[in-house]
Amino acid sequence: MTTLLLEANGTIKLPKKSLKRYGFEQKMPVRLIETSQGILLIPITNEPMSDELKQEIAE
Repeated sequence: MTTLLLEANGTIKLPKKSLKRYGFEQKMPVRLIETSQGILLIPITNEPMSDELKQEIAE
């Protein structure tokens, strides 16, 4: 588990390892989804949404 710091302007810096693992790139649009368990950050790509993500959002 990694602890992140929320900056005064609302910025959160994600670890490079996580950015690479999930395919985040500079200036990439990101969708913020609130769930009952917390917040998801989803990179917006041309790929269809996975069934797992659809189920997470529905809960």
